[in-house]
Amino acid sequence: MSGSRGAPLLLLGGSGLLGGAFRRALAGRDAQIAPKTDIASKTEIGARTHIGEQTRGAAQTRNARRVQIANRADIAIERLVDGTSILHRTRFACVINCIAHTRVEAAEDAVAESFRINALLPGLVAAACRETGARMVHVSSTGAYGTGQDEPWDDYATPRPATVHHRSKIAGEEAVRAELPGALILRTGWLYGPPPDGRTDFVAMIARQATEVASRGAALLSDGGQRGNPTLTDDVAGQALALLDAGIGGTYNCVAGGVVRRLDYVSAIVAALGLAIRVEQAPPGHFKRRAPVSPNEGAVNLKLQQMGLDRMPDWHGALCAHIAARGLEPGLEPDLGRDLERGPGTGATDA
Repeated sequence: MSGSRGAPLLLLGGSGLLGGAFRRALAGRDAQIAPKTDIASKTEIGARTHIGEQTRGAAQTRNARRVQIANRADIAIERLVDGTSILHRTRFACVINCIAHTRVEAAEDAVAESFRINALLPGLVAAACRETGARMVHVSSTGAYGTGQDEPWDDYATPRPATVHHRSKIAGEEAVRAELPGALILRTGWLYGPPPDGRTDFVAMIARQATEVASRGAALLSDGGQRGNPTLTDDVAGQALALLDAGIGGTYNCVAGGVVRRLDYVSAIVAALGLAIRVEQAPPGHFKRRAPVSPNEGAVNLKLQQMGLDRMPDWHGALCAHIAARGLEPGLEPDLGRDLERGPGTGATDA
């Protein structure tokens, strides 16, 4: 990508849950992104990380000018088609796409909208990146592996998505790879993290619901059948930037270590909050879902492990550290009306 050194970075969907994590990560480091031809060794990656920590303070000032934010309204498909979008007007070193239609249930009735945002849009963004020489990061989902096995899905498994949402995510992956084979595509899991702009996330929602249940002396019901990887958004952002620093492209699972039941996830949140309430498995059929979501969304970062590049932490340690650092107090987060066990990936957000 000759001539791209020193070019700014464009973050699409910076107001969402994952976009907010990228904003935090980029604010604390040098935004310089390695060109596509720079493939670093693991030793070089470690050296860059060490240097980045030493120069973090100075980088924060530079990044205010070097990282641009654009949300869904700023990236009109018509402008991507006719070549007048921000991607065509400015030469970027890299485009990180966190824009997505994430309403898994609603997608069953909004098929065209889901595919427009999750498949057509990223394909057009990838085409613009190819035309202008920019690199690209695109975010997908381990839920797209679908059904067919009980073991955690590795990166080499063939996705067989069972829902409209997950079919649109795989279509988006295919569109990005067709236009920009060197793009970095990350399949991630049950995301949580500091919510931007007064929104809530799954951890905050459980804190709210657990307090309400405790006030009635009741038990908190949770799904004991669905499995996945609770994953902190900041860890995903850190892993993605480390791969960009190394000049790495391709499709990878990017989840926290360990596959757990939703029941265990909820229990861990309640325990970390210090709430003395019961968390019990809900009876079959208790949580009504229109989308036929796979009971096994669990995954393992096999390719990253084989390359010696997996920096994702264990899910439980990351969750407990996050809740402690966030200072989350039960019952004080806003309730946006989402059902308790609909979980990550079902809110109307850009993340």
